[in-house]
Parts: sequence; C-alpha cells; structure tokens
Amino acid sequence: MTLFSQKFILFWFLVFAVIFSAQVIPRIYQESPTNDEPVELTNGYFAWQGDLLTHRRHPPLAILLQSAPLRLMGLKDAIPSTIRDIQSRAYYFFFVLNKDRVETMVHAGRWVTLLFGLGLGFLLLYSVRDKNFIVG
Repeated sequence: MTLFSQKFILFWFLVFAVIFSAQVIPRIYQESPTNDEPVELTNGYFAWQGDLLTHRRHPPLAILLQSAPLRLMGLKDAIPSTIRDIQSRAYYFFFVLNKDRVETMVHAGRWVTLLFGLGLGFLLLYSVRDKNFIVG
C-alpha cells in the first residue's frame, strides 16, 4: 500500500484543505481591503443587474462569483448618474452608501474565493485520481 492509495486519497485532500484553510481564513479577517477589491466587487454587483461598466483587467466570471453574496445583503445601490468611472462608483458604493458594511462586503467576497480554491483542489484531485499521477 502506498502513501497515496485510493483508500487514503480523501484523507490527504482533507489534510491539505485544512492546512490551506488555516492559512487563508485568518487573512480573510485580518488583512485590509486591497486597492482593487472594492472595484471588483462593485463591478460584479452591478453586472448582476446588467450594468457592465468595467475594464478588462478583471475576469467577468470571477467578479460575478465574488460579488454574488453581496446580492443577498440588501445593500444600498443608488449611484448618482454623474458618477461614470469605476473607481468613483466603487468608492461611492462602498464608502458612502454602505460605509457601515464595508468589512462584511469584503469578507464575503474573500470567502467565495476560498471556497472556490478548495473546490478547484477537489476537482483536480478527482480528475487525476485514476491516472498514473497517483500510485495505488
């Protein structure tokens, strides 16, 4: 029996998932928002409504997925029509309209990223488990 036999494959996935999560979960709450997190989350939030004011540096599927929890939070989203660039819209959405929920909004997007990272690891594991990559 080898270290990576079929019998222990889920065990090893869970070990690495716990190690990965132990490193990431504290950072979800301890790190301040990066410069572009409010922009990405705002773009994704408004893209759900059909507003595609965005730029090419942020993948559309990623911003849609990360902003999905924000759609369930009942946020204020009445942006003045005078705001036409993504930086100003993100600032107004996060720090004016929803200033009391900024941290919650950022944390929700980060949780989605963590869950998709774990899901990707799980999919990779099961896509190679029957191949010659894992001896067993």
